Amino acid sequence: MHPILLNLGRVKVYSWGFMLAMAVLISVFGLSKMFKAEGYDPDHVLDMVIILVLVGLLGSRLAYVVMYEWPEIILDPSLFFSLTEGGFSGLVWYGGFTTGFLALMIFVRWRGYPFWKMADILAPFLALSYALVRIGCYLNGCCYGRITDSACAVVFPYVDSFSRYPTQLFSSATNLLIF
Repeated sequence: MHPILLNLGRVKVYSWGFMLAMAVLISVFGLSKMFKAEGYDPDHVLDMVIILVLVGLLGSRLAYVVMYEWPEIILDPSLFFSLTEGGFSGLVWYGGFTTGFLALMIFVRWRGYPFWKMADILAPFLALSYALVRIGCYLNGCCYGRITDSACAVVFPYVDSFSRYPTQLFSSATNLLIF
């Protein structure tokens, strides 16, 4: 595992964040091309992606907190945004998908775009982005699968010494097929 891709002393580039940034950049570029090809204003892509990413991250964090850290957050609400003690290390994808979906509904209504057409344009880039971020999960050593003796098993040394399914890679591969 390589949770830190680049260590420049005080500046560290983390694998999960790097893969998220790559997903955002590729999506902005690809969606701009798609918007232009479909006759929509490509200048709206960056606004949309920033909104969807921020709302998605907050939704991911909120869902994680409600499911796993509620007692701690009640005692100290500042932990919700802490980057050093939990913070954004606790995220669940379905919280982000749900809030991102709602944000997309609001955004397309605000811009006057047809929702299902926008969903069709976004879907491949959502799959590609998810595939890239799951590679970030693998590099980070999180979101691993069950213990197994399968030939495809991987040891996640920051967790324990057991061989586990690399579910992040399975998820990434299936999303690349969707893309």
